[in-house]
Amino acid sequence: MTKFIKLLTVLLLVFVARTFAADPAFIVFYNSGKASKTVAGKTVVLKKGDHLQSEDQIVVPEKTQLVLVCANFAVLQLKTKANSSVKSLLAQCNQKAVSASSAYFKYVWSSFSHAHKAPEKDPKAYMKTYGAASRGKGLTTNLNADTIYYFNGALNITWTPAKAVKSEFFKNDRDGNAILISKASYYLRLDSVAARLKPGNYHWDMQGQQSAKRKYLKIYTKTAYETAKSTILKSIVASSPAEKAYLTGYVFEEKHFLAEAAKYYQQALKLEPSNVVYKETVARFKL
Repeated sequence: MTKFIKLLTVLLLVFVARTFAADPAFIVFYNSGKASKTVAGKTVVLKKGDHLQSEDQIVVPEKTQLVLVCANFAVLQLKTKANSSVKSLLAQCNQKAVSASSAYFKYVWSSFSHAHKAPEKDPKAYMKTYGAASRGKGLTTNLNADTIYYFNGALNITWTPAKAVKSEFFKNDRDGNAILISKASYYLRLDSVAARLKPGNYHWDMQGQQSAKRKYLKIYTKTAYETAKSTILKSIVASSPAEKAYLTGYVFEEKHFLAEAAKYYQQALKLEPSNVVYKETVARFKL
């Protein structure tokens, strides 16, 4: 009986120690080579999801990229040969501005930090623009369509419950007559609509379903679109090909470039067809 009580006490102490262990200083997001840390005198190559504590020492070899997620969801990219203490890197987290991809890295942190509550398994739950999809009077769209930035590409906006309705387009957000009315349909094909409108700012809604404020649609010129797209692409950090494609789509969706997001989500699924999150994301776009 005494041995049993001692064993139970040890197990309880281990459980408590793990439960209240210090939060990591960083979580590893990507290691392109053999970046490592030293554990109990042994060199351990870092992999995605590994924790780094402030007292750890890391080594980044030549021609290696190591991407770390900070506790504030900022990201550090280490691209040059280095032998550094983790503690010396912490100050850089506070110097980083909130990036376009911070919501995704909040998801990464929650997934691997082993917080006391289970993380959301769907990355879109962390997306600032996600919340609920756009709502009219009784209709809910498959995507958040309150704001859409568009140039070209396949993009279908569907709604539930399934109902054939017309979509109306206006120059103003509240008043004025419709300048374009689509045929009644169970979905809106944005490429078809954009072909009939010049680049500019528009507002729209499903006929008879208008909310207090119409949805916003910006149709770009090619030059302006490429500039906006280039800015977003420069913000994407290194990762595996599939996850980089998914992260790129995620940031484009968060920034309201829905057609561009769809392209990258499809690319991610093509690279990793068994990934459940990628499958569900592509299905949400109804392409």
